[in-house]
Amino acid sequence: MSSSIPGILASVFSLFFRKQDDISGFVIDTSICGIDNPKALFERLVKLSDSTNCKSKIILTTVTIDELDSLQKRSVENSANARAILTAATNDSKHYLSVKINTSYRLADDCVLHFCSRHKSSVTLLTADKAMYLKARAMSIDACYIKSVNKHVGYKQSTIRTLFPTKRDGEKLLLTSNFDSISTAMRVLSDGLEYDISKMRKPYELHIGDDVLVVKKKDTYISFSHFKMISMYDQENCEIVYYKQIYSLKDISNLPKASYRNFIRDFTYKRQISLEN
Repeated sequence: MSSSIPGILASVFSLFFRKQDDISGFVIDTSICGIDNPKALFERLVKLSDSTNCKSKIILTTVTIDELDSLQKRSVENSANARAILTAATNDSKHYLSVKINTSYRLADDCVLHFCSRHKSSVTLLTADKAMYLKARAMSIDACYIKSVNKHVGYKQSTIRTLFPTKRDGEKLLLTSNFDSISTAMRVLSDGLEYDISKMRKPYELHIGDDVLVVKKKDTYISFSHFKMISMYDQENCEIVYYKQIYSLKDISNLPKASYRNFIRDFTYKRQISLEN
C-alpha cells in the first residue's frame, strides 16, 4: 500500500496479529534513507511493538547493511539518515534484527525481495523505491511505499563502474582471470575473509557486498582501486570506494587502511618494483 508515515503505522498494525516466527517484522530497504525523518518512523514502530507486546522487529538484511554502511561514509544527501539507522540498530538489539541473506541474485533489491518472499507471512517491506514496491506487490509480498523527499538515495552514477573481466554463469557473477601478472594483482574481501585471486585455480564467484582491491603497475606510478560489488549484472556492477595513484613509499604509508598498505607492499615486493622514498 502507498501511504504517508501516519497511514503506514495504522495500515501495518495488522502485522502484529499475523503469523509470528523467528523472522517477524518490518524489512527496510536502503531507499528509506530518502524519506522525511526515518528515525521518527522507526521510533513509532518500536513503541507500537512494545505496546502490543509483540516480537516483531525492524529487520536489516546484510545487503541493506552493506548499502547503508557505504552510504554513511560518503558526503551525500542521505548519509546522515543511513548513519542514524545503523546507530539505532547497533544500540537496540531488542527491536532491531540483522539477518544474513542469499546474495546470488543480480540486484541488491532482488536479494531483499526474495528474502521477503520466503517470510511473506510474517514480514512487511518498507521502501521508498517505486520499482521495488511494485515488484513486491507482484510477488504477493506485503509492502508499504513511503514517498521519498530526496531525489538521490543510492549510488551516484559517477561512482559506478564495471569490474573486468567478469562473466555471468546463470545467477552467478564470476571473475574469469586470476590476475597473476607482473602488472596487475587483485584481492577480494568477503565475509571477513581475504582471498588472493592469483592463487585461485578456477573462476571466483563474486557476491553483493564483496570488496575488491585492484593494483596495477603503470609507467610512472602504481594505481590502486577499491571497488564494492553492488549487483550481479555483468555491466555497471560495482561502486568505486577509493582510488589512489602511488608514486612513492610515503604514498603507501599515507593510505588510510592497513589492508591497502599491506596489499601494495606485497605487490611491489613480489614484483621487485622500486619506489622513491
